[in-house]
Amino acid sequence: MELLLRDTFLEVNLDNIIYNMKNIKEMVGEEVAIAAVVKANGYGHGAVGVAQELMENGADYLAVATLTEALDLRRHFSDYKIFIMGFTPDKYLEHVVKNDIIQTIFSYRQAEILNDYGNRYNKIPVVHIKYDTGFNRLGFRDSKESIDEIEKISKLPNLNVEGIFSHLALTNKEEDEKQYRKLVKVIESLEERGIKFKYKHIEDSISAVDYPEFRMNMISLGQLYMV
Repeated sequence: MELLLRDTFLEVNLDNIIYNMKNIKEMVGEEVAIAAVVKANGYGHGAVGVAQELMENGADYLAVATLTEALDLRRHFSDYKIFIMGFTPDKYLEHVVKNDIIQTIFSYRQAEILNDYGNRYNKIPVVHIKYDTGFNRLGFRDSKESIDEIEKISKLPNLNVEGIFSHLALTNKEEDEKQYRKLVKVIESLEERGIKFKYKHIEDSISAVDYPEFRMNMISLGQLYMV
């Protein structure tokens, strides 16, 4: 691989980010929560540097991919809602609970572990259920057994199952709508069993603009605020 023997720098205009964030919040409205994605060091823009501006100008959560990213933000922001949208191995879940981080889960085993750590530290861990509607990366597989397992998770006494979400593959409008309808059907099946979620979400930056009808009441917003 060729070495690039030159200095490079990136200049980030926080005023532009603030402007974008305010306009996005106006676009989706007050009823839709925004998880501002700052994974990979804020897409290389500096997660810590932009996080405060995002939270003060329309974002409700800071979303990351890994526990390491979450802990870095927690060291700087003691009271922000930080949401890990990726997988965290069982052996590290204690750090999630101790640092009041919201965790994505897609197994009863991890729900039990978080519930037990919550008991140990006198906390109520917050989780969002990931359901795979066709992106085929992370999440509960689409089946009755998964619905049954999510119901079991909802009955754990020391766990706040705050949300349920999926991820659009963004293949085309027809396929994206199929994924959306699948998640809606899953939520309806769970609600028939008495299970309610504060947040339901499936949209990222692109789909939040292209499909306002799929927004539900939360979006995960990534590169769009950086444009």
